[in-house]
Amino acid sequence: MGVECSHRLGSAEETELLGVALGEAIDAAVVIALVGEMGSGKTTFVRGLARGLGVQEVVNSPTYTLMKRYEGRMRLDHLDAWLEGREREVLADGAHQLLGREGVCVVEWADRVEDWLPSERIEVRLEVTGACERVAVVRCLGDESMGAAQRGFDALVRWSVPESGHEG
Repeated sequence: MGVECSHRLGSAEETELLGVALGEAIDAAVVIALVGEMGSGKTTFVRGLARGLGVQEVVNSPTYTLMKRYEGRMRLDHLDAWLEGREREVLADGAHQLLGREGVCVVEWADRVEDWLPSERIEVRLEVTGACERVAVVRCLGDESMGAAQRGFDALVRWSVPESGHEG
């Protein structure tokens, strides 16, 4: 089943900072499954993740290209499973071989392709709770001693919104 933690996020900046914290903690190949409705902050989270991994490029949603690759301290493969049917074609065509093999592989709309994902992964569910507010529920799935995913998860358990993130 795995273990979980949750964080209240009061802005897009806080969502991005949570991603930065995860990116900075990851030091080996891992799969991150992102789940949340349209506009819940999945791509914002990935922007932070990329920043934490040392990616210098602009990160945006791969909805219509289905996958984008970024180079940083570690490679980041950013997949999007939103388009019904096409996501399974891409995965069947070999993209599933990227999942957890090298670098970081993050999948938006991961619940649509859950049967293709490795059992050992980090899952981040972003839930809209207000105009700018979100709750991020983070779960570490699989073997508790699985290495990179566990270290990344542990970093998020300890994470808190930086003081400078609060606007008075």
